[in-house]
Amino acid sequence: MNRNLPYFLSVAFLFALTLIYPGDAPFLNDEGQLILRALNANEARTIPSVGLQGSVGIQYGPVATWIYQILLFITHDLVWVVEIKILLTLAIVFYSFYQIGSLLKLDRRPMLLVLASPFLFFYARLPWDNCFLVPLSSVFLLHFVRFSFQPSRKSLGWLLLMASLMAQVHLMSAMLFIPLLGISLIASRKWIIEQWKSSLISLLLPLSLAIPYLWELAHSTPSSSHGRIDVGGALLGSLFGFRFFAYPGFFEYFYPQLSLKSPSALNWVVGIGILVSTLGSLLFYPMLIESFRSRKINLVWGRITTGLLGVMITSGFLYLVMRIGHHPHYLNATWGIYFLMLWKAYDHRLKAGRTLLFNLHLGSLVILLGLFVFTVHRNGGDRVGHYGATLANQIAVASSLSGKQISSSVYNRQCCPSASKALAKLYAPNPPPNERPEFQSIEYLFPDQLETGWITTHVSR
Repeated sequence: MNRNLPYFLSVAFLFALTLIYPGDAPFLNDEGQLILRALNANEARTIPSVGLQGSVGIQYGPVATWIYQILLFITHDLVWVVEIKILLTLAIVFYSFYQIGSLLKLDRRPMLLVLASPFLFFYARLPWDNCFLVPLSSVFLLHFVRFSFQPSRKSLGWLLLMASLMAQVHLMSAMLFIPLLGISLIASRKWIIEQWKSSLISLLLPLSLAIPYLWELAHSTPSSSHGRIDVGGALLGSLFGFRFFAYPGFFEYFYPQLSLKSPSALNWVVGIGILVSTLGSLLFYPMLIESFRSRKINLVWGRITTGLLGVMITSGFLYLVMRIGHHPHYLNATWGIYFLMLWKAYDHRLKAGRTLLFNLHLGSLVILLGLFVFTVHRNGGDRVGHYGATLANQIAVASSLSGKQISSSVYNRQCCPSASKALAKLYAPNPPPNERPEFQSIEYLFPDQLETGWITTHVSR
């Protein structure tokens, strides 16, 4: 039997686990705004130069809208839009890190931690803008490593292009591309000077794509942040980027009914999973110290280590200056470079035959991910926070709204009018002209089962 077969079967299983039930994706306010913008741009046959407005008044870039314009040109079924987005994200991330593993000669088994990451699962299917930083940053890291091995016009071009696209998705991606581009340019300055013509040519496409957005950004007036300076949050956000591969805080943030605070019979499973995944992820720190000490011996790993430290410093600084919380979506650009250090730690252990901690870490991620997937599917989402009723359930309700809605006690409808408008534009049927209008209310299907998110319509005349 091919010795790689178990590995690729594991990859296929994790792909399938992430691709299953695309209709169970969340669909809240920003998602609705993005879909509406893409639909309207397609109808007007225009290419937007800006995206959504951020929480501090800064306009984000248009790249996410462009992507949804393409996906909605292919299909107007949002469930298929989500499925295509998941598949593209997984494929790009897997390819990028597979190539990085080949370049750095790392054991490929720790890549399974990426595919089992709860954050990758969630952001791969969330039809939002920031999520595109996950695959874009993967390609950026691949060419950062390639450029570190051998500077070339091709790798420089890809680095600059990915930096341009990431900046036009979310400006907080600067915490990744500023330090890594800076290190690449400084370390390879002799080559860049010698190849200055090629370097300028490599800059043309990324710059030309960004000019319309930069023009709009220069003429915008951001509002001041009203958040408080949170030193603890800045430290958490910058020092614990490896929590992409652990569960502390995940359920509390995204799905509280599975958190340890909820009265669940599965708390012991969740608790063990959180503990094991955290212990495995903490291998990051000893390896970071070792890599820093040996940074002059292996120049490529030296650049990766220096880049990681630069990312940690830059992200901590931005968390403080922008006065933003350490929300997990700010890791969508930086998660990959934290993973490289964790990957190196597990590579050393696996090549020495020490597999127990890795197996427990991976097992905990897979078990809790499976628990999350099937709990959301059974309950139809939830009624609070960052989930709400699932996309497929909201589509079913939108498809039956042919009259006048008179009331709604549903979380999604109260907090997320843009989501409702987008679904109505895509799915609400046109009532026959002479039909007596129906008055409809949207309600929870099981009012007394507070753990469920299922919604339905009630019709009266």
